Amino acid sequence: MNCMRLLILVFVINPLYSIPKRISAVCIVPVADLLSQKLSATGHHTVQEKYALIPLSEKEPLSLCCRTTQLLFNERVTVIDQQGEQSYIETPFWHLKNSFSAETSDRNNRFWILTKNLKFLEELTSEENATIPPIDTENLIGEVITLILPWYCQEASTTYSAGTQFVITQDNDNDYQIKLYNPKTSSLTESTVPKNISLLTKKRSEKEKRELFLKTVQRWVHEIPGSIPYVIGGASILKTLKDSSFYEKKMSNDKIKGTAFMRSECTTTPHTGVDCSGLIRLACKIAGIPMNATNSTSIAQSLFTVTEPSLLQDGDIIFWKGHIAILSDIKQGLLIEARGYDDGYGLLQEIPYFIELKGIDDTKELMDAYINKKSMPRLDKKGHFRKKITDLTILSLLPTKPNK
Repeated sequence: MNCMRLLILVFVINPLYSIPKRISAVCIVPVADLLSQKLSATGHHTVQEKYALIPLSEKEPLSLCCRTTQLLFNERVTVIDQQGEQSYIETPFWHLKNSFSAETSDRNNRFWILTKNLKFLEELTSEENATIPPIDTENLIGEVITLILPWYCQEASTTYSAGTQFVITQDNDNDYQIKLYNPKTSSLTESTVPKNISLLTKKRSEKEKRELFLKTVQRWVHEIPGSIPYVIGGASILKTLKDSSFYEKKMSNDKIKGTAFMRSECTTTPHTGVDCSGLIRLACKIAGIPMNATNSTSIAQSLFTVTEPSLLQDGDIIFWKGHIAILSDIKQGLLIEARGYDDGYGLLQEIPYFIELKGIDDTKELMDAYINKKSMPRLDKKGHFRKKITDLTILSLLPTKPNK
């Protein structure tokens, strides 16, 4: 019996056994939640049921939702521990220790995930391994594609999120031929991905990356039928909604009580969608911009500030504590953001400055407030005051600082 079979046998005999070494693995589901803490079964719910109960979002102070970010199909991780139905993994994604310091630690790229969502690479054949893109695909010119929009694979009866990557086996006139690991059959499935919803990896200039980044988020807002929901910790573009309404529900989890936001259409789990930082990280991945941060403060620490109004460009970023958004059209005064339910939205949208920020009608006024450190009232969907912004920062999308 080889080492891997012995390891699997040990897991079956003793599910609480911790793996003795770091093992490379790959996500085999379209989207998987990554949590900041390990969940425990209770008398009422199993661990898997606990994962399914994680809400779309909740009212502050946050207490119910421990979703930090999400993993997509074919993304690689390192399993460093396994306890029962959950694995503790290391990812390329990271966040800051806190919002007051740019310092990071090894633990800030480590999360909990349901083990069933992963497959050890050692368990796959060499042909199956060859279908999984490496973590860094920048130099794989003409070998890897990235989905720009969600894609339904008929052969696997599965829909994959925008941002999912595949290794191509053939470049045809209108599509790319691929192979993917199908966990339903434990074998490879062949399929073709239309070129109009995918992007071939190639060298791009900073200008091309910026244009691609902006065009991608604009397509998500304007070309996908329905709306993309706000999901705290969300980093996936997959399911869209016909009905943008939502409601509040009192919830409790391990003696923690709070108010969660729910949608009648969001019945499947994990919930797919984006929060403000997940939106930017996912669009950066598609555009080939190095951005592995998982929250708004981390993203802000990854970018350089805009120092002169003349340097501002479409695609640059605005940030204040707790939120980050994209300046999508500086001439028209528009921004694209994933905005939460507390403010009456709960979706990905493009919105004029003045609806978001009282008294800011154009980019000149926005830059003036930024340079002169003026405070600005932030409004909700009904035009009511929500908070006073005193720390507005404008950031250049490119270039980015080296990853922490």
